[in-house]
Amino acid sequence: MSDILLRKEELPSWFDYPTEPSILVEQKLFDFDPWIILTGNRLRERYRGIKKRYEGRDLVPFARREDN
Repeated sequence: MSDILLRKEELPSWFDYPTEPSILVEQKLFDFDPWIILTGNRLRERYRGIKKRYEGRDLVPFARREDN
């Protein structure tokens, strides 16, 4: 699961993934209209972009919406 979600060393020191999203990822349940669980490279790109745009804040993305 370390390649699917952000690894511990990539995350803020205070952050741990909650149990429920971790279970969904383990079961490969990623698509819940209108939400899509971010994983792998898509998650890492979004995380880097958020860190760049919101310097000084520890925000951790986990999903995105497909609708408006």
